[in-house]
Amino acid sequence: MNKDTSTCIPNLFVAGVPKAGSTSLYRWLSDHPAIGASSERELRYLMDTDDPLARRGGFHQNGTAGYSRFYRDRIGEKGIRYLIDVSPQYYYQETARNFIPALPDRKVLMILRKPSRRLYSLYKYALNNIGALPAEMGFPAFVEHLHQGRRSGILGGKRMLEDALNHSNYMPYMREWAEAIGKDDFKIVLFENLVSSPHAVTVEIAQFLGINPEFYAGYSFQPENASIIVRSRSFHRLSRKYKGLVPAIMRRVLKPVYLAVNSRSKIPLTDADRRALETLDQHFRDSEKALADWLQRDTPFWGLDKMDTAGNPLRNP
Repeated sequence: MNKDTSTCIPNLFVAGVPKAGSTSLYRWLSDHPAIGASSERELRYLMDTDDPLARRGGFHQNGTAGYSRFYRDRIGEKGIRYLIDVSPQYYYQETARNFIPALPDRKVLMILRKPSRRLYSLYKYALNNIGALPAEMGFPAFVEHLHQGRRSGILGGKRMLEDALNHSNYMPYMREWAEAIGKDDFKIVLFENLVSSPHAVTVEIAQFLGINPEFYAGYSFQPENASIIVRSRSFHRLSRKYKGLVPAIMRRVLKPVYLAVNSRSKIPLTDADRRALETLDQHFRDSEKALADWLQRDTPFWGLDKMDTAGNPLRNP
């Protein structure tokens, strides 16, 4: 955390990857008294200028000083060791990879998820949460468009979707980040472990950060921002359009009510979905082997031995 109380610059970054539990980790880490949360959940302040998700008034417009507006409530607060910026898109942003390593006393967390399962979650999120896909599009068709990339008439122009296949080849990105940050300040977390053993993983993160891990004794690890199956897409689009008019604290109160009204139970994987996942597993086989070798771990290392019918990891009791 910057010592100058007129400028607050984060020094703890959860920089990737999208659809790998970063929203939940943001909540769990921000609850720790040594970590100061940003005023918004996902800042995307250090985005490249050509990315459609880049915020107006980001780093390229307002520079370092512009960060302060997201942490005004933390200025002068005692006990804060870290200010946190959780923006999973930083994983593939040159602006973030150039800026963050130059900061003093910074730590970077990278959450990785088995590529095929991450892409399946991204599909559900794009279809339901943000309505970016045709309602009739199934997962196998989505995979076909992933291979088309920017040539896809549906995914083209949506960078998080059109480049999702390349972004799931983690090895080049991990090497660049690790070399830029240094092994003592860079930590990789597996989503599957975060879901199955949230207490153990969060304690490990606290130790990495040098903050008291006992805070998480008895802590309730509630997941956040899970992909949903919406009943009414038009109602969902309206709620997303006008949610900014509702105070954040009220949105958290109303969210369970909204989900009860406009979402339904998760649908198990179909045989066609499983075949599409298998083709993705084959596609990423060499990439996963390279990552495992680099991390000096056996393959497969994603911890998917216990899954529900939708292919999601189960929590340990």
